[in-house]
This record gives sequence, structure tokens and C-alpha cells, in this order.
Amino acid sequence: MLGRRKLTRRQFVAGMGMAAGLAMLGGCGGGARVGDGPRTVEEASGTVTLTGFSSSPAEEERLREMLADFEEANPEIQVDYQVTTGDYMQRLVTQLSSNTAADVFYLDSLFAPQLIATGALRPLDDYIEGSEVIDPADFYRPLVDAFTSLEDGMIYGMPKDYSILGLFYSLELFEQAGLDPDSPPATWDEVWEYGRKLTDGDGRWGLSLQPELPRYLAFALQQDAPIIDDERNVMPNLEGNLRALEFFAGMYTGPEKIAVQPADTGAQWAGDALGKGGIGMVFEGNWAIPFLNDTYPDREYRIAPLPYEGGQDSLLFTVAYCMNANAENPDAAWKLIEYLTGREGQRRWGELGLAIPPREDAVQSYLDQHPQARALVDSTPEATAWQLNTSDPQPVLDNSNNSIQRAFSSGPEQFRSILEEWKSTVESDVERADG
Repeated sequence: MLGRRKLTRRQFVAGMGMAAGLAMLGGCGGGARVGDGPRTVEEASGTVTLTGFSSSPAEEERLREMLADFEEANPEIQVDYQVTTGDYMQRLVTQLSSNTAADVFYLDSLFAPQLIATGALRPLDDYIEGSEVIDPADFYRPLVDAFTSLEDGMIYGMPKDYSILGLFYSLELFEQAGLDPDSPPATWDEVWEYGRKLTDGDGRWGLSLQPELPRYLAFALQQDAPIIDDERNVMPNLEGNLRALEFFAGMYTGPEKIAVQPADTGAQWAGDALGKGGIGMVFEGNWAIPFLNDTYPDREYRIAPLPYEGGQDSLLFTVAYCMNANAENPDAAWKLIEYLTGREGQRRWGELGLAIPPREDAVQSYLDQHPQARALVDSTPEATAWQLNTSDPQPVLDNSNNSIQRAFSSGPEQFRSILEEWKSTVESDVERADG
């Protein structure tokens, strides 16, 4: 996981592109003292507010069912749940700035280090220490790390669920190419080897690739080549970044082309390309499972860990339940977080089959729905959370995507110059955001 340096609240809000009048987020409050030993909550009362985004009607329906059960089990607590539409993070920062944010809210790991550093979140360690339901050891460690401050070592969010990248491949095309479906490629070299055999020059391709940072970064991290490291150095291992780009973009733009982009085959994204046919492999996450099963029920596919060179790293995407530092009812807010991220709550969440429960003792409920996802779950302990170590990740993300797309439209001989310009651009982004 990438490290975190202390950011001012002004830096974070400015980084989120907000007006100067909203430049100060509310400080810690809520009346509950933090850090004075275990805090056990046996009873709580009053209203607790919860806000988040919804990925699907099924997710919203399940959450509302669970909230109703929580209220039945805790009759003195009422939950006011609001779904945010539109730009979730922009609205959340605005609400935090005006002290109108909910007591509990979703937070994506991409923005966690920056929001933690502002003081807008309440650390949960005292509640965790006093809980008989929540033990961080029951959760996959990279998911807890994503919401843990390297400044004070405290935990500022309990993971809600997660997704992780892996290799999805077509059973039919493997068999057509004479490849053993029980032995998918495990290394970069084997991806090239399999890709050559899958590409036939007549509409069948080895891979469909999406030229974007949330795919490329997984391979760069295997080379110990982050975009921004713990000390805010940009691309400190440029040779590692180059090696990852040669692998990732080289399959599309190199002299031995074995990959296409989704649009090249009339697809919306790589998972769609795999489902349409003619594509042997894609690097996607478990969100592709329900999509493929529902949209292309006749397409047989399998899932393997993300191929590696160097470290066996993958990239995971996670969201946590966090508590507002100014929560009006922190004890009731904790009871809600404890219920939603406890074993039983996570077991019910996993039954949806949409995202993977973060608890090792609840993940089987998800695997019962999607047993083919076992390889993804098994990859989790070695994975890294999706984060960029700057107070304004959006320009870094945008400029990185642009650079990767340039590489896809250029030749390998231009990769180094593209990386050098990419590095310079991101250095300017970090300087503007963090000074």
C-alpha cells in the first residue's frame, strides 16, 4: 500500500476542485473522546444518518433490508439512509465542509489517505478494541490497510466489500488454440506465448486491453514501480514503469500484435469483448462475473490470478464505512458499522454475488454464488489497494490515462519519451496539489 503524508484540509478541498469558500473541512468532534482505551457500546439510541452510492437496484434493496433488520434488533436506533447520485465525492466533500455530512458514509480507497489526513474522519480503534464483533484480523489485511493512517496507525474505516483484478479467459478459444484450460498463463512471458497462439490473423485475438491506469498500475506495482511512492516521489523506478508499459501496451502496439482494444471489436469494455467472442483473455475484476453470466450465458470462461513478473501483486478496489468526525451520535453510528461489517452482515452481503466480502470468515457466501472467483479471493492477501498518494488524485489519473493511451497509439520506441513526459506532468500535478 502507498504511504501517506500529512495534508492540510485546504489542500484536500482545493485538490477536489472546490471553491475557496469551502476550503476548510470540519474538525474532529462529536463529543466522543478517542484514544482513551476500549469503548464498548452495549446500547445506543437516536437517529444515525448513512449515505452512499448504489451500484445496482439489487444492492440498494439488500442494504435497505439489512437496515430494517438492524432497526428491529436495535429498536432505540433509527437509520436515515440517503443514496447520493451524481458526483459522490464532490458532494461528500461539500457536505463535510459545511458540516452537513452523514454520520456514516461510504469512502473509496482512492480518496481515503487524503480524507484521513484532513481530520474529517473519526478513528475507530477505541470502538474496535471494545467490540466482540469486529476484529481487524478477520479481514483481509490489504483492505484494512487501505483505511489505516501511516501517521498515527489508526483505522478510519471498516471495509464494506471489494473487487480485484484477475485473468478471465475463454474456454472455447483456449481449446481451439490447443491450449490447456487447466493451465492458464501465470507469467508475463506465458501471456505472450498464449496470446500468440490465440491470435490467428482472422478475427481471433489473444487479448482485449483497456488502456487505463487501473489496469496498467497492477503490472507496474509488480515491478515495484508506483506512480507516486511513499515520499511523494513520482515514478522513482522509471525502468520498472518502462518494463510494465512494454508488456502492457506492447501487446497492442508492438511489432507482434496480439491484442486489440474493446472498441476494435465493437465492445464497450474488455469484459464485453470477452463475452462477444473472438477474444482469448482479458484483465478484469469480479464485476465481470455477473455481467458475463447475465449477458452472455452461453460463453464459458474461467478465471485465474493476474499473471506476474517480479511480485505476485494485483490491484484491488474497495470501499469502507467511515464515521464522520463530527458525528452527532457516534455510539449509534458505530453500532451500525459493527452490524454491517460483522460476520453475519457480511455473509448476507456476499449472498448478493456483486462484490466480495472483506471478511475471510464471510467470503464463502460470495463463493457459493460464484465458485469460479476462488482464484481472485486467493489473490487478495498479496494485492494492493487502488490509491494515489496525492491530495488531488484526479489530474494524476487523467494524465496517466492520457499517457497510456498515447503509448497505445505509438510504437514501443516512443515508450521511454512518453514515460518521461508522463513523469514530468504528474510531478507538476503533485506540486500544484501539495506544494
